Amino acid sequence: ERKIMIQNVILMTSAGVVIFEKIWFESSGLHIEKARMFGQLITTMQEFSRQSTGLVVSYLELKELAISIVDDPKTKLICTLFHDVDDGADFGKLISSQILKAFVEAFPDQNFSGTINTSNFSSFSSRLYDAIQTSLRSIVHQLQLSRGIANALIVYDDGTAITPAQEEDQFSVVANLSPLINLSSDIMQTKKQRPKVMSFEMESKNIVYVHRVGDAALVTVCKKNIKNNVYQPVVEQAAATMEKVFLLTRALSLQSGKF
Repeated sequence: ERKIMIQNVILMTSAGVVIFEKIWFESSGLHIEKARMFGQLITTMQEFSRQSTGLVVSYLELKELAISIVDDPKTKLICTLFHDVDDGADFGKLISSQILKAFVEAFPDQNFSGTINTSNFSSFSSRLYDAIQTSLRSIVHQLQLSRGIANALIVYDDGTAITPAQEEDQFSVVANLSPLINLSSDIMQTKKQRPKVMSFEMESKNIVYVHRVGDAALVTVCKKNIKNNVYQPVVEQAAATMEKVFLLTRALSLQSGKF
């Protein structure tokens, strides 16, 4: 089983000042000093690209290293995530976006354009794991916005759930689907072949897909009147991304002493 590896993350101002950095794994080809220098080079490249084309660079791929870059329009902060090439651009964007969002929310009163005491942000290191886990909510939120999908949620084996929003009707959906989810999970856990997905046609206008991912199930309620080739690729991609997030959080848990 391949571990998803993010190597380090750097948060910078638009002027290239590094205000936060977290190192998980140091690549043999990219030492930390080089990563910082590369991060500052990226801010220069971003500004040049924005002025000349109106666009910004969001992803760079080297031989064995990928770099995902996102920025926050309001604070002008830039998050640069160094990760494995195999993780892909979409996954890199997802994780870096969640980290940047969590950082901005953690320091709402900070003026990032003035003088900055970087020691004020050291506490954010302890929030990174939770920030990465919020990627799961982002996955189901984007999935529910897709054509042909009526609802989407992640249900853990202990019955807890991640829904697109903390709304009462979402929890009623979990309650209504619980017998179905439990049945599919039992079948998928006992079969030697460990099927990854099961589907159930409901008497209503929907069909339910249950993807088994780690210790949870991705439950997607899809509309029968929409051809499945419209939504199935989106659902499969969401399940694959969810698997990557689980692999990442598991790897980081094993590194808890360094986290």
